[in-house]
Amino acid sequence: RSQTDRVPQGSREPLRLEEMAAAAAVEKPVTVGQRVVLHGLEDRKDDVNGMSGITQPVKGEGDGSKVEVLLVLLDATDPPQTMSVPISNLRKEAPEALVGCDVEVVGTDQEGLDGLRGRVAKFLPSRGQYMVTLKQDKSKGSKGKGKNKANKTAFSPWNLRKPAPKIRPSLASNGQIVQSSSRARLMDQLNHVSEIRDPEVRFQTIRRLGDKIRQESYTRELLGVYYSSLGTAYMDRNVGDKATNQESGIEALTRALEFLTLDTYPKNWAEINTRLGMAYKARIGGNWADNVEQAIVGYSRALDIWDKEESPELWASTAHNLATAYTDRVHGDKSENLERAIVEFHRTFQIHTREKCPVSYATGQVHLASAYAARICGDHAENLELSIQAAKNALSIISRETEPAEWANAMNTLASAYSERFDGDKAENLEEAIAASHKSLEVYTREEYPTEWAKTSVNLAIDYTKRVRGDRGENMEKAIECSSRALEVYTREDSAIEWAMAMMNLASAYLQRVHGDRAENLEEAIVGFTGVNEVLTREQHPAKWATTTMNLASAYSYRTERGDRAENIERAIELLTETVDAHLLHGNPHEVGTTMVKIAVAYKERIRGERADNLDEAIMAYTRALEMYTQDVYPAEWAATTCSLALTYMERVHGDRAEDIDLAIELLNRACEVWTKSTDPQHWVEITNNLGRAYEARINGDPTENKALAQDAYARAAEVPETPNDLGDSDPITDWTFVLARYGRPNQYTMSSI
Repeated sequence: RSQTDRVPQGSREPLRLEEMAAAAAVEKPVTVGQRVVLHGLEDRKDDVNGMSGITQPVKGEGDGSKVEVLLVLLDATDPPQTMSVPISNLRKEAPEALVGCDVEVVGTDQEGLDGLRGRVAKFLPSRGQYMVTLKQDKSKGSKGKGKNKANKTAFSPWNLRKPAPKIRPSLASNGQIVQSSSRARLMDQLNHVSEIRDPEVRFQTIRRLGDKIRQESYTRELLGVYYSSLGTAYMDRNVGDKATNQESGIEALTRALEFLTLDTYPKNWAEINTRLGMAYKARIGGNWADNVEQAIVGYSRALDIWDKEESPELWASTAHNLATAYTDRVHGDKSENLERAIVEFHRTFQIHTREKCPVSYATGQVHLASAYAARICGDHAENLELSIQAAKNALSIISRETEPAEWANAMNTLASAYSERFDGDKAENLEEAIAASHKSLEVYTREEYPTEWAKTSVNLAIDYTKRVRGDRGENMEKAIECSSRALEVYTREDSAIEWAMAMMNLASAYLQRVHGDRAENLEEAIVGFTGVNEVLTREQHPAKWATTTMNLASAYSYRTERGDRAENIERAIELLTETVDAHLLHGNPHEVGTTMVKIAVAYKERIRGERADNLDEAIMAYTRALEMYTQDVYPAEWAATTCSLALTYMERVHGDRAEDIDLAIELLNRACEVWTKSTDPQHWVEITNNLGRAYEARINGDPTENKALAQDAYARAAEVPETPNDLGDSDPITDWTFVLARYGRPNQYTMSSI
């Protein structure tokens, strides 16, 4: 087994859900010498909320651990300013927030070092320091050609300050933003403010320009450009609450459209609609389905303006965004949405060709691969092959060395396709999926790509739960470990949808867990599924709600040691019945079939009601499942359901006993057409043994002949050597329940379904 495929070190039990939540809530207080962000100071006139800086020692107070107020050296102020701030209004700045920013070295007391500027290359978690690429003064460090000499040096957070932005010479006077009332000068500054690399400094600069604009006799164009720039800055901002920034960004961009209209400024109008589309697509707040609709509106409006010949890159990139929005669309017909997405992706390849735009072409191929994997129209097996081919097309262009992030994304997409693949050996496909996910994690580290790291961990958890090779108990532990890691990044407050996806898979792993206390594992699963349904509600996410509810029902149906057994089964039936309409509404025949099978199993195990009536309900549910599990599309599910229906007819109380047994024999013989002696000997043996039981119980026909047929069935079954049964020892009837449980294992969410 490869290094990346080992069981995580340590033998401790995985954290329980409540413990994980409590651990995530613990945060040490702010002290001296830390980078911080100001918040909760709405009553101040200077509006310093969201500004960042460095906490300074308070004279006579040591490290500041026992004081209520700290001095903060503010970023982006010229000259540098300090202010006293209550500790309750300070929070630690995320380490990654400084990566990629221009900084100034301060407080080292080393000659020739303080005052130097550079750019943060990366954060070193093990040392708690930043690696900074410094630019030496030309007069001191260059020789001959006058070029700046760069070197990398590690600094502590309290030695790095974000300087005030340098405005282009044409826009500045004595290094400061020009105080002129000239509208042309303000417009010029707005048009060039994007040159400021630091998102927070760029945002604060636009805010200050807004103050000046409001003092001038502004034009509609100037206001439109200002609100457009402000909206974009809010969306790019890495300080403050992300959801709040998004809402402010959408509001500003919407206001920009009031001034830059389609009739007067068509290109600006198209650009703003594109940004609005991106803003709604990334939006945390609001209804997810409605957000996607707004994104589609924005992209579609922009495409009405962008001409493929005149603005090919804008046209292609917007078409790509529209395609991704249709891939994620909730409203409308899912199959039609995916077809539209596939068409749009192929349109982008008219501009983003393999030869002229290899990276954009590869990116499009990765997203096309995801669309084919989710496609409903056409043959599903063929669609997965198209998905694998598209992912491989991308990987033939990009490499880990040249485009590490895109390469890792392509590996993730390839893993998802192999995970669901029909063609080829199932066990080998899952090994390919696991290997591809591990490769992507070589790039997607938690430190540099926390979101992608978490997303890959979720998908890896799913593959471990489905894995054929290796020890099943060990695979479940790996799945729990992967999902738990993802939940360290995805929180319910900041990433509700992603949190729900990861929690769904963690709960599914607990539902199938081999190690640990079975009753406790089921309680963990119930807690997890219940939490997911509080986020993925029936109104906003009906399909995902139905899937989660079906899994919650499974947990209740397996629940034997906690609560009242009869009540648990009633709860399972109630939950399963609620999901059927939701699956039908969204055109998911396989999910309807799985749900009906679980309803049938629940009725067979039901304690309340008349046994005869419950068996009839089970027969109706199995029969309806077979309407969804057709033999040509879902042969394994069809065979398992057919066998279970046959055995239920053998138990039936109502009806004609002789006819029921004959029908059971017919159904078992039909199942043998799929599960043959050569293709699936284990299941064939079980069917054949049950045929023997059916002939022994047969009423119609000649008794001697029936007895001979029974003995022949038993003899044929005995010819096949025994094979290990991963479902455990059980009698034939109960065993089929577990066979169906395997074909209806807890559904899980890949992160590509977000």
